[in-house]
Amino acid sequence: MVYRAVSMVFPFLLILLFTKSLETAELGVFFLAQGVALWVALLVDFGFIRHAVVATQKNEISDFAVIMHAQIFLGLISAFLLVLVVPLFESLSVWDGVFIAGFGVCNGLIPKWYYQAKSRMRELSLIESLIKMVLIVFLFMLDDIADRFLIEYALLMATFLVMVVSWVGVAKSEIVGVLTINFTEIKTQLNLSRDLFLSRFFGNLSLNANILLVGFFLSPTQIAIYGIVEKMLKFMVAIMTSVSEALYPLVASGKDTNVYKYALVVSMLCSLMAVVGSMLVLPYIAHYLFDFDLAYSHLFFIMLPAVIFYSLSSVLALFNFIATKNYKLDLYAQIVTGLISLSASVLIVKQYAMEGAAISYLASSIVSVLAILLLTKLIKPSVTDGKLPQVAE
Repeated sequence: MVYRAVSMVFPFLLILLFTKSLETAELGVFFLAQGVALWVALLVDFGFIRHAVVATQKNEISDFAVIMHAQIFLGLISAFLLVLVVPLFESLSVWDGVFIAGFGVCNGLIPKWYYQAKSRMRELSLIESLIKMVLIVFLFMLDDIADRFLIEYALLMATFLVMVVSWVGVAKSEIVGVLTINFTEIKTQLNLSRDLFLSRFFGNLSLNANILLVGFFLSPTQIAIYGIVEKMLKFMVAIMTSVSEALYPLVASGKDTNVYKYALVVSMLCSLMAVVGSMLVLPYIAHYLFDFDLAYSHLFFIMLPAVIFYSLSSVLALFNFIATKNYKLDLYAQIVTGLISLSASVLIVKQYAMEGAAISYLASSIVSVLAILLLTKLIKPSVTDGKLPQVAE
């Protein structure tokens, strides 16, 4: 939970820097670059953020450099794809593309999976907090920030340092043969994580495709307005889903199979209270901190209920599918959600601009819950009795 909070608070400090020093349009381009970088990080991370947690807990990885090497290989593929993708967005420059590649690859290479499996997330949080706070203090001390590239590349350097230091932490406790490349084991780990990657890919179509669509169809200023709302809501979703993220390793390791109902109730109640309490407050917080135009407050009202649905879908998926290694069902749920959400979003965003993006964000969260519930009906209860799920006859 602490790591998730650190990861989500930091971007808001960057937004403060932008609104203090640069124009709104520049902030919009920065949001778009971050949005593309997220997909790079997703490809580099592949399915290791889930698969490697379980594999580490069960001592199935003999040399942890195998994961690093697999991710570096995926990073090279990402760099090639960016050469094709970045020119599609008129507002992105070549230097934005370099930032996207570096920032995405470094983020994906941070071994969050290891620290989560070893219950050392507080240590990773401390590493990231210290490095990023030094960056923030440095940037706030500057009298003048000429353009967004200074912030982008300072952020890239900080992320690179987090990646290096976190891997040093792994090497102190485990075997990390950086210079020994085992292609057979790399292929094995990629195959074991493939379904999880596909699941996360389609899941992100519903969760993180909107900023790309907004960036493609709308102006940089509109990207900034929508981006502020989306980032504030994603912060809430991250905090709410951290309950299930923190508890599901107990189920995966077989230590405790009775936490499912607890996680479900706590996650639902917390998200409901957060949404109700934020309805009238968030627009004014955004206005006070980020100079958000209150004329667009309705975007908050449209999107806020999505916090409840995304919180619920996280608990359902993690405990019924991921913790019990039923990756296929999770993949099917994410494919259904992703394809429906993307298809609807393309039409709605193009027709109704920012309001369309807000509606599609909410609709995607509802579809995600319905898809998981439908597939859950096909399996026998598993988490509460400690057994692996089986397809119902």
